[in-house]
Amino acid sequence: MENKFSFIIGFVGGLLMISASAVGGIGLWAYLPLVIAFLGLPPEVAYFVDLLLSVLNWIAAFGGVAVIFGSTLFLVNRIGTGRFIVGLGAGMGIFSLIVLFIGFILTGISPVVWPVILFNSPAILGAVLSIVARYMARPAP
Repeated sequence: MENKFSFIIGFVGGLLMISASAVGGIGLWAYLPLVIAFLGLPPEVAYFVDLLLSVLNWIAAFGGVAVIFGSTLFLVNRIGTGRFIVGLGAGMGIFSLIVLFIGFILTGISPVVWPVILFNSPAILGAVLSIVARYMARPAP
């Protein structure tokens, strides 16, 4: 039970990542037809990009689940396995943030407002808490 605090931080981070991925991609999807029309691409491209974004949204959601599962392993002193799984989950969350940045660039959102949007998103806090939990977990003596 020495890693109880790491578990709590990781659990909260995973929940934040799940909640962010559940709503985070919708804003990007709303701009998809505008981007496709602006680039003059055929509708098949829009379908492929929409499918790709759906897959990435699911991956991000499972990233939060992975963080929660890995954090649970901290409680049973499976620190190495837990760190690995939390690292994978946090990586998925960071990957979804990269997709969000690409959406910002494609839709023409000014870089001046990026920090405001990101720091009001639970995705940032969830990814940060997940990484903190990963590094705080220590094997029992």
